[in-house]
Amino acid sequence: MIIPRFSPSLDAKDMVAFIKGASSDDDAVSDFEKAFAKRVERKHAIVVPSARAGLYFLLKTCGCLESPILIPALTYHAIPAVADLAGFKPHFIDIRADTLLMDEDLVEKVPDGEVGAIIPTHLYGRVQNMDRIMDLARARDWLVIEDVAQGLGANWRGKPCGSFGDAAYFTFGPTKNFTTLGGGMIACDDDDWASRIRDMMKPVRQSSRFDSLTGAAYGFAMSVATTRIIFSFALYPLLGLLKPSGIDIIEAATADPPKDYPLPPKSFYEGGMRGAQAHVGMNQLKKLDMLGGKRRANVYRLLEYLEGVEGIRIPRPRDGEESVYMSFPVLVDDPDELSKRLIRLGVDTTRGYMSYCAQLAIFKDYARHCPVAADAAKHMLHLPVHAKVSSDALGHIARSVRSSLAFCT
Repeated sequence: MIIPRFSPSLDAKDMVAFIKGASSDDDAVSDFEKAFAKRVERKHAIVVPSARAGLYFLLKTCGCLESPILIPALTYHAIPAVADLAGFKPHFIDIRADTLLMDEDLVEKVPDGEVGAIIPTHLYGRVQNMDRIMDLARARDWLVIEDVAQGLGANWRGKPCGSFGDAAYFTFGPTKNFTTLGGGMIACDDDDWASRIRDMMKPVRQSSRFDSLTGAAYGFAMSVATTRIIFSFALYPLLGLLKPSGIDIIEAATADPPKDYPLPPKSFYEGGMRGAQAHVGMNQLKKLDMLGGKRRANVYRLLEYLEGVEGIRIPRPRDGEESVYMSFPVLVDDPDELSKRLIRLGVDTTRGYMSYCAQLAIFKDYARHCPVAADAAKHMLHLPVHAKVSSDALGHIARSVRSSLAFCT
């Protein structure tokens, strides 16, 4: 049995939606913004070229004095880089071992007046305890911007991620659980803030038809390539041949090395969403809960299968958390060796692309020792739990992990 590490949420209906949108001149983008705002319980939703561009626009227009900003020590490197670009100095907070999310206890220990903002991150589709984050933030007058790049559709105590803070940002790349084949969204409730954001975004150029078609071709090709038959005969043989040598062709092809931003890159002002992408987004909204439910059910089944297995640490869901599990990270002694053994058994895995940002060279001026984040980055491996993983496949994954761990300890 061959199981790819991920599979885009795209299907034939999304392709039809894209084609329909490409041939029409309706108000699809505006309609999508309104539908998205309603979905995340916000007054305003504004499409942006990318999540990192969205965060930059939010920080530059928020009206707050530039100040230190709390960011989890384990996150995507672009987040602290963009915060630094906007004038907010990253203040890294270690994560919890049982959630891999920012440790709320450590947030509470930050001295009053030391920071002015916080970015709670719903990493891997898990959910930060937003009740506690908001209590702490309101008591200290912090700006709260939720990072929902991997958490759209997740909820905390029945309330959607992205609806708690002062604002939120989202991303819609083809590998996400929700995609418009590129671009992203920012959301807030404040009318004046939304107006300032739109004013700042006036120079943003819409994607060309060629770029839109190229992005669509890439996304739909990825969807086809990760179907079991195509993946088994095309990508899997290469992965099986090269991974044992330490070469992951998928990670190499999608690599985005850490870099700082001395100036806002041109990409922040290019790639505005076209109507065809908005049509895909409207179709994706219809199945968001269904796909999230499948991922969640797959994780719960895998948790049962791996219960009591030695040599593996698994962050578990908490009461009140309804995650969408963009991915399913586990911690093992030797993740690279386990990954090599699993690929021989047909299970494709990835180390992921989050970084221990508190110790990255580009953030040396803000370096902090965060031992839990360091441990997680060293030992993390992601198992496939996407919506196309069947019950039989989950059993195969669990058996493969059990048998392989015996050789990795």
